Amino acid sequence: MTNPTNPHAAFAAELAKVSGQPQVAYKALHELTNRVIGTRLFTILGLDYDAGVMRRQYSDNLDLYPVPGADPIGDTIWEQTIIGKREPLVLNSAAELAAVLPEYPKLEALGCKSMLNLPIVVFGTSIGTLNMLNVEGHFTAERVAEAYALTAAAATCLLMSKENANG
Repeated sequence: MTNPTNPHAAFAAELAKVSGQPQVAYKALHELTNRVIGTRLFTILGLDYDAGVMRRQYSDNLDLYPVPGADPIGDTIWEQTIIGKREPLVLNSAAELAAVLPEYPKLEALGCKSMLNLPIVVFGTSIGTLNMLNVEGHFTAERVAEAYALTAAAATCLLMSKENANG
């Protein structure tokens, strides 16, 4: 029996559902992330190296970041950090965010002035990213450390998507 007051148990219960997957699991991961870290905007990207694109698997703001959606994998500080080094990218000020994301004015209108993007790594390879935005200064070292625990759940969701696409 699951404990609905435990956010990780609630995620596991949703993950076990058969119908509506993998979107049910993505939504549950979003809810888990909000309970553990807190977000104003949340997306998950899967990396498709063969096609050279990042595919949006989930977004809580479909107007700004539609699903499905894809962007080319480039050679910006974002890709160098997340994909190349497999390290988090933490931008905790409006100025830092504006310098990296061309859509910053739209993000600012949502109150998003900081960002934490984490690589989702399986077998030594970044298979995707967990992307969270919030108010300026939100992503403290403690929150970044807590967010790392969410990458295993995110990997499960991405692997479910891959299996679903192959199935």
